[in-house]
Amino acid sequence: MLFFNVVGIADLANALRQAEAVPHFGATWFIPTFIVPLLLVTYALIFIRIFRRAPKAATA
Repeated sequence: MLFFNVVGIADLANALRQAEAVPHFGATWFIPTFIVPLLLVTYALIFIRIFRRAPKAATA
């Protein structure tokens, strides 16, 4: 799962590098404007969840 997330974040970084093309998108300008920031937050939450330590089970 980690591999797919690393590849996905690399693809997203490549898309952000090409952000100067946004004015040429016409009606689809909302994709990089709204969806890309949502993807960045989603990837951050996924990586936090992957690397966070699992809570220890409560002993009764």
